[in-house]
Amino acid sequence: MVERALFLGEKYVDNVNLPVRGRPPELTNDTFFREQLDVTTLFPASIATSRGSFDREELSRFSFPREAVGGLTERFLQGWGRGLLHLLGNVLPYRVHANALSALAEQWQPADESAVDALAREAVFEGVGMYWILLNSFRRWTDDGGMGDSTPDVVKAWNHLTSKRDAFRQLRATEYLSEEFAGDDTAACDDFFSVVSTQACQAGLALTFATLARKSGAKGEGIVGVARSLTAAINAGLAGRGSSGRSRRLCLAQRVEHPFNRVRNMNPDRSVEFRYQWLEIAVTPEGLAAYAEAGGRVDAELLLELRNLARTRYATLLIDERVQEARRGRNLSRDDVLLAATVEVTAALRTALSEWFNIGGSEFDEWAADADLSLAESSDSESDEDL
Repeated sequence: MVERALFLGEKYVDNVNLPVRGRPPELTNDTFFREQLDVTTLFPASIATSRGSFDREELSRFSFPREAVGGLTERFLQGWGRGLLHLLGNVLPYRVHANALSALAEQWQPADESAVDALAREAVFEGVGMYWILLNSFRRWTDDGGMGDSTPDVVKAWNHLTSKRDAFRQLRATEYLSEEFAGDDTAACDDFFSVVSTQACQAGLALTFATLARKSGAKGEGIVGVARSLTAAINAGLAGRGSSGRSRRLCLAQRVEHPFNRVRNMNPDRSVEFRYQWLEIAVTPEGLAAYAEAGGRVDAELLLELRNLARTRYATLLIDERVQEARRGRNLSRDDVLLAATVEVTAALRTALSEWFNIGGSEFDEWAADADLSLAESSDSESDEDL
């Protein structure tokens, strides 16, 4: 998340309609990093160090004097650090996940600290070291065919740990879906959380945050305000309903009817597509109202324009993936399958946006005409349009 906010580069943060493929060259160009931390207001042009002067314009993620560490750390925490922590602590699904873990910890109090139960609890709540010890021990034991007269305590502890997963899943689904929770919703809720827990989805949230911070011109503590207003917009958007009265809280789940989220590859490059999805949630009528009330500084018209451009990027990706599928193992050109792929993807997206976001047909058609999806290009191509 930090990399997306500080090192991705102006090109990809400011432009919501560009794909990220591989490691962008901007990640090794630290001009953007210096701009994001506003180092001109933090250090003089020449920084005095024990080894002589250090040029402020040479500060980078890998090159900095020891004397600058304190200032850089404080500046990061003042704005971007606190902002990212606010998002992870307050955007509804992340807050609920943490709450469910706390509730499980309260319920799970082993009577005997030397017992198997205590080992399992330690693996979950007191550090990853014990977790990996138990998992690796279980794997070795099963690989050996479960040999021996008795099951080792570490294997029993792992089995006990996995038995607690159902309790945790139930706690999380009950809190997240609240009064809408039904017994068969746990699987759909698990699907949703399996998406929001990915690096791609979280990096997309950080990228959304960075984009809005740039558009609003926020600096220092003002960056935290951007995180607060974005959080308010997302939470209000998730609390809304689609055209059929469908709760929006599971809108990023994939194993649902009419899925809105069709991102297949959850690598960090897909943060661009998840930026679009977070924007779509945030610019719902409920989201825009909450954003304004929380002091959001990007006007609604620009937010909607960003959403529309980002949606075009997303649709283009889906069309390109569908084209590749249609051509696989067949002697067909891109032009041979492009129209059918475009119609199929557009129809599915139209239905999903109606079901989840209450976007009517005329509004969708207006966007699609402006996007000109019939001329969708491969996701490997890039536009330099700046917004």
